[in-house]
Formats: sequence, C-alpha cells, structure tokens
Amino acid sequence: MSKPSLLNLLSKGVQQVEMGTAGLSSEEVKRKYGLVEIIKLASNENPLGPSLKAIEAANTAAETMNIYPDPTGFQLRSVIARTYGVDVQQVLHGNGSAELITFIGQAFINQEDECIIPQPTYNRYQEITDIIGGENIFSPLREFRIDLEDMARKVTPKTKLIFIANPNNPTGDIVKRDEVEAFLSEVGQEKVVVFDEAYAEYVEDKDFPRAVEYISAGYHVIILRTFSKAYGMAGTRLGYAISSPEIIKYLNKVRPVFNVNRFAQMAGIEAMNDTNHLKRCLQLVWEEKKYYYEQFREMGLSYLKTSSNFIFVNVGVDDLKLHETMTKNGVIIRPMTPWGYKGFIRVTIGTHYQNEKMVECLKKSLQELKT
Repeated sequence: MSKPSLLNLLSKGVQQVEMGTAGLSSEEVKRKYGLVEIIKLASNENPLGPSLKAIEAANTAAETMNIYPDPTGFQLRSVIARTYGVDVQQVLHGNGSAELITFIGQAFINQEDECIIPQPTYNRYQEITDIIGGENIFSPLREFRIDLEDMARKVTPKTKLIFIANPNNPTGDIVKRDEVEAFLSEVGQEKVVVFDEAYAEYVEDKDFPRAVEYISAGYHVIILRTFSKAYGMAGTRLGYAISSPEIIKYLNKVRPVFNVNRFAQMAGIEAMNDTNHLKRCLQLVWEEKKYYYEQFREMGLSYLKTSSNFIFVNVGVDDLKLHETMTKNGVIIRPMTPWGYKGFIRVTIGTHYQNEKMVECLKKSLQELKT
C-alpha cells in the first residue's frame, strides 16, 4: 500500500500560502561575499537600538528566566493603557504585531468570509486569511496611496475584516483623518476595521487620525502597535493591540497563555517610559529623511515623501539587479519587484554614516548598471 502524499493531509489554506521571506541577514551577506562591514537598510530597523533602560530591564529579567512570565502582561498593559488614556482591559500584548494579526484572523474569519486588504501592503494580512480559508479582496493603491473609497465599495455582507496599514508599508504614506472618518461612516459599525500603526510614532502630519477615538465612538476598531520600529526592539518580538474590552476578550480566547516572554515584557515597560530615547530615535529619522530627499533630487530620482522610517524610491533600473549589486558592495536595500513595483526600492533611514554609505553605493551601482 503506497503512502499518501503529505499534501493531501495539509489544510487547503496552508497549501496555497507561499513561503514568506525576511530578506538577507547581515551575517548571510558577510559569509556569501566575504565582507567585513554591512550597512543593512532593508528591514526598517532602528539604527540607534533600544533604550538602555530597556536593556537593563531585560538583563534583570534574565535572573528569573526559570519562572514563567506573567500570562496577563498586566504591568506592560498598564503602562500602554496609561500612555493612550484607555482602560487596561482595552489592551492586549502580543509576540510582535504579526502574532496579533494571527489572533484577529482566528477570532473573526471563517471559511468563505471576506477580508479587504490594500495592495501592496504588509503581507501577513493576506497570509492569515488564506491559512484560515477566508477570501482576500484586494484594493489596489491609487497613485501609491491606500484608496479608502475603493475599499468601502468592496464591502459586502461577507466582509468580516478590513486591514489598513497607516502608514502603509512599502510606500510610507498615510490616510488622513477626514478620509478615515468618511470611510468609517460609509462602512458603518458592523465590520471589524484594523488600523496597523507599526510606524505611527514617526508621523509628523497633524491630520493623522487618532484611531482610539473611533473605538470610543462605537466602531469595531482594532489598533495595532509595535516595539520593533521606533522603540528599537525588533529582536524581542513585542507588540500590542488596543480595542474595546469586548474585542480584547475574544482575542484573548485564541492567545496562548505565555505568549510574551519575561524579557520582552520588562523591556517594553522601560522602553515606553523612556520618552527621551524615543524622541532621539524619532529626531534622527526626521532629520535624515531630509538628507535623503536632497540626495535623491540631486540624482534625479523620484521618491515618495514618507511618514515612516523608510523611503520608497523610483531608481529607473532593474531593482533586483540593483539589489544584488549593492549587496555585493555591502549595502542591503529592499527591491520592490516582489511587491509589484519593478524599478523601485525601499530604503530604511539609518544613521547619517549609514545613509552616506547607502548614497555612495547607490550612485556607484546605478552607474555600473547603466553602463
């Protein structure tokens, strides 16, 4: 009797999901090309790293690593709740916002339910809907911006979830307060709208919506935030959701008991309390993006002004070849062909030294490709 194929045992959702990629690590590039220094500007990491107070808290937590972490994350959730002026019952902790997206999908999506997603955007929204067996309804960007009017038109009785990354990844643009309020008014209070605000700390635009207010107004809104970007803690995998107590209660039903480790919880508390370090991280990005704008203009490259810690740039050449050429020279950027934008790249804003190295390498690589 022949052994049945493993594919026949897999869920249909897992069969259709493609393996994601996080890009090359610095260690991989060093080994592959024999390089000593790597400037990695592909993953939107914070070049200043975490608060020293957060590091100290994690070190202290190491002394009790034999003890399970607080399953409720009460201290961390309390600090987050105080920061946003909400009740602690409105906050849920997660192992990165990617885990929280998984919770949202598990809590709300059944097979054949619809999830409306901008395209392109963060790919975890699509993945979790596919895995569970729901149907993704895509709304293409309009002039590189999320088109809320189109997303509202796509709502049907089958729609359960609507994901809005604000700022959006990979473009760095935002949807503004008046757009969001018109959208929510059109969609109504019967759908769950998720605002993924992973890069929100970097936003300078005064018209950026304060999504907490929509929860108070009775909409089924979930806000996602992360410690990976502005707080410089990508390696700890720590994020949080803010919503109504009722929605948080249901998300808690699918949350593993000890999902966020002791190190992350303690570091997160001190990171959020260390507002001075956060200000330094934000100021670096706000200053250095102006340097990039100036350099790109001098090079004749068009770009999108960003509300995040990365910039979306039209390089006018094969971005995959450019990525390979730059990587060989020790600078890692993100090509946009996999996102549907051939000839574009996404560049993380680093320190001034890193940004100068990136510009130098980009000029050299573009010249090499064009000749």
